[in-house]
Amino acid sequence: MAVVQISRIMHRRGLYADVPQLAAGELGWALDEQRLFIGNGPTSSGAPKIGNTEILTSGSDINALLESYTFIGNTATPVATGASGSKIVRSYQKKLDDFANVADFGATGDGVTDDTGAINRAIKQLLSLDATADARRVLYFPPGTYKITGGEIKLYPYTTIKGAGAEQTILYQTDTTQTYLARTVDSKEQTGTDIGSSGATVPKHIDIEGVCFNSSGSNNLILLDRADQVRFLDCKFKSTWTQGTAIGSGYKAIEAQSSGVYKTSNVLFDKCVFTGIQYGFNSDYDVENVNFQNCTFDILYKGIKLAQNTDGSTAGQQTGPRYVRAVGCSFDNIDLQAIHIYDQGTPKGNIFAFNNFGDVGTANDGTADVSIIQLAHEGNFTTHNYFTRSDVGTQAPIQGSGIHERALAKATLTDNTSTLTATGITLDLANEFAVNIKYLVTRDTARRNGELKVSGTSSAINFVDNFVENTTTGVTFFVTTGGIVQYKTTSTGNNATFKYQVEAIV
Repeated sequence: MAVVQISRIMHRRGLYADVPQLAAGELGWALDEQRLFIGNGPTSSGAPKIGNTEILTSGSDINALLESYTFIGNTATPVATGASGSKIVRSYQKKLDDFANVADFGATGDGVTDDTGAINRAIKQLLSLDATADARRVLYFPPGTYKITGGEIKLYPYTTIKGAGAEQTILYQTDTTQTYLARTVDSKEQTGTDIGSSGATVPKHIDIEGVCFNSSGSNNLILLDRADQVRFLDCKFKSTWTQGTAIGSGYKAIEAQSSGVYKTSNVLFDKCVFTGIQYGFNSDYDVENVNFQNCTFDILYKGIKLAQNTDGSTAGQQTGPRYVRAVGCSFDNIDLQAIHIYDQGTPKGNIFAFNNFGDVGTANDGTADVSIIQLAHEGNFTTHNYFTRSDVGTQAPIQGSGIHERALAKATLTDNTSTLTATGITLDLANEFAVNIKYLVTRDTARRNGELKVSGTSSAINFVDNFVENTTTGVTFFVTTGGIVQYKTTSTGNNATFKYQVEAIV
């Protein structure tokens, strides 16, 4: 640009409150706040507005200087944020306050500093100081280990926590005198039987993602007390227990409780890991609709334990858990049962399907000492689960009152076998009292669709083979008192293929 005039540089100095309207190009220095200003000059000479412009120094309030924010996007053409191509303008302060960082409240995540107070302060200030929805914010936990000692983390109504991932954001309880690492509270920080009293909002709509809850030993991890609409996504629940050691006090990764008025209900665990603790999930209370999907239960004493101490009469413990579901989960390295429903109260409608069960019920020594699933009360269901543990001659995978379906399998029936030969199916008649074997036999062009029904015990057994076939397959089945399913075949020149699925009522 053309130089209009060169003048001697003039400046003023004094207190910030006394900074006047400066002349064009004149400098003003606020001694008390260490801030520098320059006069804009008249609009007639081209200045955008009358006033002073602040020159950035270490004493400048940047948030105050950033007057507005408009989302642009990363495309060549700016995004139209308002109607008819207009721009939505917001302050930078509001933009920065869209999300809260736990570090903004003093948490360090260095694994050494006690972060309990800072975390509880952040949750409380964001969620209970102002009861209106517009005051609530997502609380972000950057990667780090947040030491928890001298208290428990309180999960207020509407708590939303997002970590950087279950291996990056770790809440680590080091105080063995605390019963839980974290627990739900109402809007007035009340717990137990006081939840919901005095007009308080009960714990609800709690959402936690990408966090590891870790205990150094003698603690339960999470207490869901009278909580509704709770979701854990990509979280890990971890402690220090190892297989084959004593159960001790029996610590739980998740404990769920209810009262006669408020139930824990509508809880979802998705892609979560439960490991290194005695029980993955435990409840003796009237909880409802607790769902586990795509979860991993590994290195536990028991996986899911329901209704052991439900007494049928105490408020909150009259029926026991109902509608607990585990679907598409993996259970491995579990000393006793992966799933155990006791015959206390009336726990019903609990369903376990499409799960994989590995080394379960073997007390970590490779022998099947107990069942994999124990359904001591009727009205609960398992289906389409896969078991890799060998149970022959030891314990049936499912015991109690339920239906057990084994995965579809296949065997070859040798041609012209006149002596009884094992098909590969062995039934546990001490536990499987009624068994239906649905099968298909194919031999050349012959097809046989049948169901072998077996009932009895190891001392008295009866069976019947109901089938239809287009052409005779020449196969005869037999079941021994030892539960071994055998066959004979006539001579046709070719072996037969035997596909089957076993359904046992236990």
